Amino acid sequence: MAQADRFCVEALNHILTETGALIVVSSTWRAHRYNGLSRIFESWKIDRPIFSLTPDLTRKHGVIYEGVQRGDEIQKWLDEHQDLTESFVILDDDTDMKHLLHRLVRTRSDIGLTTQDAHRAIALLNQY
Repeated sequence: MAQADRFCVEALNHILTETGALIVVSSTWRAHRYNGLSRIFESWKIDRPIFSLTPDLTRKHGVIYEGVQRGDEIQKWLDEHQDLTESFVILDDDTDMKHLLHRLVRTRSDIGLTTQDAHRAIALLNQY
């Protein structure tokens, strides 16, 4: 793991320690499947295991895939887990969150999760 990646993991672990947040993975990371992704997180020494994955709502029509915005997939997960969701934050480098954009802490794809991002995420999670 590169030095920059270590800082990202430290920032994520800081969020987890300060808030007790659960990790729900969305986006292309789901392609690694739960077991493979869990092994990656464990090897990176992320303090908490993956709790869940958001559903993939992409639909195939013949040879064409109809994509959906990740905000829809996240909302579906939230709807199905209302008993677990007092507060949430989305950590991502994209903005396809639709009506959930106000819960996004946008990271930079070339840098990853920073200490400043972690502080913003903690503030959002502790609002409720």
